Amino acid sequence: MSIDFQCPECSKLLRVPDGSEGRQAQCPHCGQVANVPGSELPEISSGFSPDPFASSSAGTRPAFDPDNPYAAPHTESDAPPVRVGLEQLQRRTITLDMLVSRTWATMQDQLGNSALLGLLLIGMAIVSQVVGIPLSLAQPPVARDPIAFVGFFVAQQVWGQVIGALLMCVALYVGLALARRSSAPFAGLGDAFSSYLRLLGYSLLVGLLTIVIIAACAIPFAAIGAFGGRDMLPVGIGVSLLLAIPVYIVLMAYVLSWVLAPLFIIDHNMGVVDAMTTSRQFMIGNRLSLLATGIVVGIVGMVFVLVTCGLGLILLYPFGFLIMVVAYLSATGQWEKAA
Repeated sequence: MSIDFQCPECSKLLRVPDGSEGRQAQCPHCGQVANVPGSELPEISSGFSPDPFASSSAGTRPAFDPDNPYAAPHTESDAPPVRVGLEQLQRRTITLDMLVSRTWATMQDQLGNSALLGLLLIGMAIVSQVVGIPLSLAQPPVARDPIAFVGFFVAQQVWGQVIGALLMCVALYVGLALARRSSAPFAGLGDAFSSYLRLLGYSLLVGLLTIVIIAACAIPFAAIGAFGGRDMLPVGIGVSLLLAIPVYIVLMAYVLSWVLAPLFIIDHNMGVVDAMTTSRQFMIGNRLSLLATGIVVGIVGMVFVLVTCGLGLILLYPFGFLIMVVAYLSATGQWEKAA
């Protein structure tokens, strides 16, 4: 048997083992320390059987957090996704409302840790910008030394990829822990850096492919400008733009196909190419939904940041990474396996 009672602060349902009467338990949701009521007090109807292996007329089942036995029991609708082996993953269709609702629920349940993650990411980004200032100041004008200008430009892009991979490494590792309702999402953060070099390789590969494709689109402009003179420059620009539009669409389709690759690298210790191939398989039929989600969240997020005078970045930053985590867990069927 067990004792079910409500937290006096946030009214969340708590469960403690029988025999805990008179002791104190800390609510995992708000941190309030509450006295466990005596067994003579009436128990609150919870809609599930006290026996974790018994069936329930309400169709729910308790799921205990092994790190916190006083946590509120989860039901099928709010049970956190669990990690499963690669061979157990099953492709699922994701939708905009699914991603937004699951990400929002995760954010609400882990609001404090999400805000802490946002502050950490913003702090890391600020430090990286400060460190990169000397590189920007040392860049010569393109007219004076074009070769040096290009060299400094490439160095700045590489530095951006290095920092971007670091931010992605931290955000996705903690984001997975948040989505899985870990009571200590920042614990073991050092283990995430074992995936850093592969994440950096992924970022550099995608960035290089993007640059090559964009450069290829500019070839008509450069060729027409070189051989046709200034009068033909408008024609070169028009041809380049006409070529760039379909190429950009194809590029976006491929980038969206690979968007889950960093999570496969972190969660299943995969190599870069294998992760990109696996991501493409699970993103079949899901690319438009993820693109639409990104557009909607981007627009709403910009309004939120403006209304909050920039403070909204503390929550918007981790929310964007959590969208990726939820998309990964949902597209691979891990969220459904918790139910």
